[in-house]
Amino acid sequence: MTEALKKDFPWVKIQKVIYKEKDFAVDYFIIYDQYHNITDEIKKSISDLLDKLVPIKATKSYFYRKSFLLGDLVEKSVVSFSSENFKSLEITDKDVKAIINDSNVNVNINVHSSVYGLVDKLNYLNILKEYLTDNYFATFEIKINQVANPIDASNLLAKRQLSNSASEIIDNHIFQVENLQIIYGKNLIDKARPLDKIKAGMNGVTVAGRIRFFNKATYKKSTEKDGKVEEVEKVRYNFELVYEDTKMSAVIFPTKQLLEKGDIFKDGQEVICLCDVDEYRERLSLKVKEIGFCKIPVKEVGPIEFLQENENYLCIKPEQYIEQSQMNMFEEIKILPKMLDNKTYVVFDLETTGLEYEHCEIIEIGAVKVVNGKITETFSTLVKPKNSIPADATAVNGIDDAMVANAPSIEQVLPDFYKFTRNAILVAHNIGFDSKFLIYYGEKCHYNFDNELVDSLALSRKYLHSVKNHKLKTICDYLGVELINAHRALADTVATAKCFIKLADFAN
Repeated sequence: MTEALKKDFPWVKIQKVIYKEKDFAVDYFIIYDQYHNITDEIKKSISDLLDKLVPIKATKSYFYRKSFLLGDLVEKSVVSFSSENFKSLEITDKDVKAIINDSNVNVNINVHSSVYGLVDKLNYLNILKEYLTDNYFATFEIKINQVANPIDASNLLAKRQLSNSASEIIDNHIFQVENLQIIYGKNLIDKARPLDKIKAGMNGVTVAGRIRFFNKATYKKSTEKDGKVEEVEKVRYNFELVYEDTKMSAVIFPTKQLLEKGDIFKDGQEVICLCDVDEYRERLSLKVKEIGFCKIPVKEVGPIEFLQENENYLCIKPEQYIEQSQMNMFEEIKILPKMLDNKTYVVFDLETTGLEYEHCEIIEIGAVKVVNGKITETFSTLVKPKNSIPADATAVNGIDDAMVANAPSIEQVLPDFYKFTRNAILVAHNIGFDSKFLIYYGEKCHYNFDNELVDSLALSRKYLHSVKNHKLKTICDYLGVELINAHRALADTVATAKCFIKLADFAN
C-alpha cells in the first residue's frame, strides 16, 4: 500500500492496518510528514486508491497523524518502544540520544554490559529500526554502545521469558510444571507465570494451562511469487487456555514442522506456551510462539458431578420431520457418502444475547437429527434468560423479552437437549461459537456435552472454493438450499443440515 501511495503522495505512508474479523471492518492508520497537510480532497484520493488495492466490502476507517521529526520525539519513541517490548535491556531516557541531519537520523543507545548480549539474541537493532522507519519519514542509523554496569545478569534471558522484565525477579507467582515435552520451540522451560499475573504488551512470557474449545481453522493469505499475487490457504489453531479460575483466548499460526505432527492437540490437554500478549477490546489474548505438553500441579478442586441422561423427555419433546418436497421417481439413487453412512448427527444452532458465552445467555435452541443422511427429527424451543434481552441482539434474531416471557429456563431445556444429542456427532455452522455456549451452560447444569464436533463452515471452506464467502446464506444459495427466516435457530439448523448433507458428497 505504501509503495502504491508513493507515486502521488511520497510524503504519506501506511503505518499499520487492522482487520477486525468479527466486525468485518478495516482500520487504516496513516502518517504524513511535517511539511504537508491532509485535505479532504487528498483523503478522498487516498481512500479511493486503497479501495482499489483492497477491494473488499467492509466498514473502513482512516486515522491520520502528522509525523514530526524532532530529536526529543525520536528519543521518547525509542525509550517507550524499548520499555514495552524489550524491558530486559532496561533502556531509559538517559541512554538515548538522537541527532537529526535533514532526513538522516543518527541514534546512539547505551546498553549496560550485563544485558548487552541480549541485543543480538533479541534482534533488537533491526526491530527498532523497522519501528522507527514505520513511524517517521527519515533514514535511521542506530549505534548500540556497551557501558559498564556492576549488575550480574547471568541467565537473564531465561528470567525474561518468565517475567518479561530484568528488574522483575522470579517470585512466588512462578510455578513449575512437570513432565515437559516440547512439541515446537527451542526456548521453553518448565516454569510458568499464572494467567492472572500477565499484562498486555508482555513478549516472550511463559504460561501454562489446559486447552479448551480447540479449533483448527483455515484462512487465506496473499503471497507474491514471480511478480504474481497468489492467495494461499493457511491454517491456524484457536483455543482457550484455562488455568485455575482464569481463561484466555490463544492462537497458533503453525509452521510446516508443527503441521506435520498432525492433529495432536485436543481439549483437556495440559500445555505450556511461550507467548506474546495482545489486547483487543480490553481483553487479553495470547499469540503462541512455542508450545509443549506438560503436567500442571494444581490446587485440589472437586470434579463436576455430571448427571446422566433422563429416561424420558420432560419439557421439550422432539417432533418428527416431514420433508416438504416431492420425490422424483426417475431420480438416480445415490450411494450414501461415507461421512453419513451408518452415522447419526445432530445439527444445531443457538440464538444468544451476545457473543461472549460467560456473560451472555442462550435464548433459543434449534436442532435436527440426521440419521443415515436423512433428517428425521427436530428439536426447537425458545429459552427464557435471567436478564433482559439487549436491543442489539433483538435486531439480529428478532427475539425480544415478550417472546420468551413464558418460555422454559435453560435449566429446564438442557436435560432434554442432552438426551436428544446422546450418541450423535454435533454439527453447526461455525461450531466454535455455539459449542462454547453449549459446553459452558452444560457444565453449569451438570450435563457433559462431550460429543464429537464437526464444523460445516470448515467443510465449506475446504470444498467450495468458488464462493465469494462462506456465510450460511451464501452457501445455501450456492448449493440450492432454501433459507427462510434466517437468524432463527430452527430455520438456520434445517438449512445447515441440508448443506451439510450436500457437503458430504464433496468429502466423499
